[in-house]
Amino acid sequence: MIRSSAQGSCYLLLKSRAEQTPLRDNSVRLVLATPPYRGILGVRQEECPTKNPRRYEVFLARCLKEARRILKPGGHYLLHTNLPPVKREKGALRIVFRVMRKSNRGSVGKAAWVESEEFTTRFVWIRGISWAAFPVWLYRDLVRRYSQPGEIVAHLCSGSGNAALAALMLSRKPVLVDLHNHRRVKERLDRALVHIPAERVEGKDESREKSRRA
Repeated sequence: MIRSSAQGSCYLLLKSRAEQTPLRDNSVRLVLATPPYRGILGVRQEECPTKNPRRYEVFLARCLKEARRILKPGGHYLLHTNLPPVKREKGALRIVFRVMRKSNRGSVGKAAWVESEEFTTRFVWIRGISWAAFPVWLYRDLVRRYSQPGEIVAHLCSGSGNAALAALMLSRKPVLVDLHNHRRVKERLDRALVHIPAERVEGKDESREKSRRA
């Protein structure tokens, strides 16, 4: 499902598994991945990749393989999981995105973990979405740092759509890949297309806290 605005902003919403997307090889500048945590209490099994630690690692490896396939040479893959577990600091969460860069050599390209991005923040809750999300400001930092205006940014396990909102605000072209919440996410993104550029969006966006590299 592709939607666009009069200003030329657009997004693509895909009902697809994170480890098997319909995107072309070497077509995306930045891939974000925020898979559901393994074994969350109270979450239905079909909304988690698995509750088995070994199978979860296999799922992450398949997501990485898919990211390497769709990334352009020189592009980045940013992964957040609860492995190692999230740590709390003074009521907030310390979260880490692992950063991988695809080599510029050849169309296949090797990839290697190069750094990590560390943030201290709080989750936000979006009406109609059954789990917590990272705030838009956090995604804006990542999208701005690892992509340029006009480039495609894909989000595997896209959840609330906050990463896509950040990408639209920064004149990127977001692609959302998820199996759930499409109707609610579409409503949020369609509303954003009308008001771009926008300083804030639905869902309480916590005051930005200082980000730092690990």
